[in-house]
Amino acid sequence: MSKCVYWLLTFGNVSCILEQYEISLFMDLVGGPMTQAEPCFWSSYRVLVMRPGLPYTSSFNRIIRVAQAAGLVQKWWRDYNYDLDRQRYEISDDASSGPIRKNILPDKMRDHSYRNVFLLLLAGYLLSLAVFFVELTVEHFHEKLQRLWRWLPRRIEFQEN
Repeated sequence: MSKCVYWLLTFGNVSCILEQYEISLFMDLVGGPMTQAEPCFWSSYRVLVMRPGLPYTSSFNRIIRVAQAAGLVQKWWRDYNYDLDRQRYEISDDASSGPIRKNILPDKMRDHSYRNVFLLLLAGYLLSLAVFFVELTVEHFHEKLQRLWRWLPRRIEFQEN
């Protein structure tokens, strides 16, 4: 069970966006503590789930209706699909055959988007390793100093006698 649905059933002060089969499953199993908002906000298979009697239900329904009527949802889907299509294909500028869409597979080895995250992770590991060795060194010298201080008073007493 997802954390959102758990909070919905336990506390009742959350709203969840789930797929249609999940909400129908939870509505059949649990029933009472959930209500289903108009299933048209993200797409036809997404729904918004809230507790019955929640004061925000009418506001959510109004916002969903306004977004649908204004065509915002269709625009968002068009933009999303256009971006996906643009990432997946490259248009060739070959003048002899006109523009051709070539399928481009992303090269995972040349993807540098995670380079900064990896360098930060590596720097963190190196820093923690350096701190570990400094702690070992300090502990070693501390033990050595403790042994010296335990041995020193006996040596002084021996020299005095």
